[in-house]
Amino acid sequence: MSSFDRYLLDRGHNRMQRVCIGLSSFKYETVKKVSDDYSRVLKWIHNAVRCNAEELDLYFLYRVTSMLSLPSFIFHSQSLRSLSVSSGTRTLEIVEAPSLSFSSNLRYLSLSDVKIVDERIFKWISCCCKYLKELSLSSIKGTQNISIESSSLESFSFFNDDDDDDDDNDDCHLNISGEKLENIDMYWGGYKVFESRKSTNSNTSLKIFAPNLKTLKWKGEVRSCQKPLKNEFDKVLEVLCSICSAQVLIINDKTIKALYKEGSTRTLILDNIRNLSIHCESLNNKLVPAVVSLLRRMPNLNIFCIKTRCHRLTPRTASRFGNEYWKLQNLAFIHQLKEVSIENSYGSNEIEFARYILEHAQNLKKMVIVHRDQNAPSKVAGMMTRSKMISAASVLIRQNPKHFYTITYYGPGISHCDFDISDSDSKSSDRDSDFQSKSLW
Repeated sequence: MSSFDRYLLDRGHNRMQRVCIGLSSFKYETVKKVSDDYSRVLKWIHNAVRCNAEELDLYFLYRVTSMLSLPSFIFHSQSLRSLSVSSGTRTLEIVEAPSLSFSSNLRYLSLSDVKIVDERIFKWISCCCKYLKELSLSSIKGTQNISIESSSLESFSFFNDDDDDDDDNDDCHLNISGEKLENIDMYWGGYKVFESRKSTNSNTSLKIFAPNLKTLKWKGEVRSCQKPLKNEFDKVLEVLCSICSAQVLIINDKTIKALYKEGSTRTLILDNIRNLSIHCESLNNKLVPAVVSLLRRMPNLNIFCIKTRCHRLTPRTASRFGNEYWKLQNLAFIHQLKEVSIENSYGSNEIEFARYILEHAQNLKKMVIVHRDQNAPSKVAGMMTRSKMISAASVLIRQNPKHFYTITYYGPGISHCDFDISDSDSKSSDRDSDFQSKSLW
């Protein structure tokens, strides 16, 4: 008898708050050795349940071909509030779903890298987990249909690993429904996460019913349910309309351009959005009209962020729209705006937009401008001293030394001239270069 076995035996029925069990094997170990180890672990789990453990974390990593089954008695524990199960090589199966006659007091449930043999596990989650607040499903195999209907669920995360070669997961139909559901985080829908490219999955569908949804994060593809082989950006409008009650939206430049190209933003109403973050190469000349069209649909915006990621920059392609252009737009959200963060891509569009905000956002509390050039603070200050601030907002200028960029200039007689910009001071990454607006202007 091991010391841990003796410890569990001596505890009797005394309550245990949290139990974490991790077990791994090596390729050279025999199937019998793995089976014996797993039998010992099952005894530990049984004793943990007997001691009324409230939190149970299980991790299995096997490098042998044998399949192991997760016992259903774990789900029958009345004391368990949190259960996390993960198998590094997908050798763990849920063969038998818990009985529907057993209710659960689980608040948190996480299943990662497991194979579902009995799909009734999802019905049990829907019907018997009346107190479940958070559910996480990651790299689930063996099933094509995942349907969750919960009256208590508040947060749901789903990670579908299309990088795996398992044919069982080529088709996936996900249905999630929850009156109290507020947060959804998904990596799903024809996107190979680790290769950052599209997959070839041909038959997938997604249904979400969440009338009180506040945050939706979805990395994948927007597809037509009638034509799953065809990726159609015109379905973006349908997605945005279906989450019109969301309060936080993170959207990239391609999606914004697609909406603007088809004229969808004219009928789109997003007056519940309070926090908007745009991820783009830069606020270039082609993107600005599309962004304006989208902003018109968000009259109650409080927090606004522009994050740029361009690696090869051409300032003239992001320097067309000045302060006068923004004044003519009469954007309603400007009066509700409180916080702004803008990453400058060396074009003037971002700075001119910042000037417009400073001059018209009377309720603005804070503005942060992130730059990547050591000489940028004086340039930014020089461009913005012309603005007449209407609020008492603090304006911070921060340097981001973690990126390496190339600026390309074009001029008379010059085909191109490249200047490499990087921060030679490695310590500056730990230094916050903040300047109050009063000291600059």
